[in-house]
Amino acid sequence: MTPLERMLSWHSNWSLNDGYVKCKACGAMQAESAKENKFPHTETCSVVRLNQSPWQLLDEVRMAFESTENTKS
Repeated sequence: MTPLERMLSWHSNWSLNDGYVKCKACGAMQAESAKENKFPHTETCSVVRLNQSPWQLLDEVRMAFESTENTKS
């Protein structure tokens, strides 16, 4: 998966605004300062079954872009 595909995949379930990640399915939000905690989805959220940490996934997107930049050098 390319870095852009990773970013688009992340963005299909999540949004980021002012240091908060928001689940697009249920509207739950989490501050970056709480990223070590389990994401607080609502009980009926369709994304909760994926058991994903949006912050970890976002870090993986960042690292994919950094890796691409490092191979250009």
